Amino acid sequence: DPVAEDFKILYLRDLRPNPDMTYHPIWGVSTKDFTSYTSLDELVPCGSKSEADAAIGTGSTIYNETDKTYYTFYTGHTPSQEVIMLATSTDFSTWNRTLYLQGSDYGYDVKNFRDPFVFKGEDGMFHMIVSTNKDGKGVLAELTSADLMTWTDKGVFLNNRWGRFYECADIF
Repeated sequence: DPVAEDFKILYLRDLRPNPDMTYHPIWGVSTKDFTSYTSLDELVPCGSKSEADAAIGTGSTIYNETDKTYYTFYTGHTPSQEVIMLATSTDFSTWNRTLYLQGSDYGYDVKNFRDPFVFKGEDGMFHMIVSTNKDGKGVLAELTSADLMTWTDKGVFLNNRWGRFYECADIF
């Protein structure tokens, strides 16, 4: 975290069994030295069972220096679909859910469109790698944005040549 000058570790806390069928809210801890940690408690709660993020899945967080805002992109999961959700914060404690992206809007799978990994490229653009299916095959899709709010499909970033579905991609 460039503002607090510490490291933030976000994780999905599994609270099942849950009769409301909502699970995996995003919790966090912070550390400066990796020997002691401070709990940040629940940061992004699950939506209700009728919302797109009734269950939350893997995502990533990036700080945008331009607008001094943290952006956490994560998977919203229901039995009928997976979408990319967004929560924003200016203080890393109060988060606002603001939008979601559907795979079908970009020609990708409705039920498997998840695990967003966002980074700022050398081109100055933000890039999002998404685990999904295209034409029945597992792929990593690439979306780009200048402002972290409006995303353009750049096509398949990587085809899975083994026929399996990729999950939780990281770019190093």
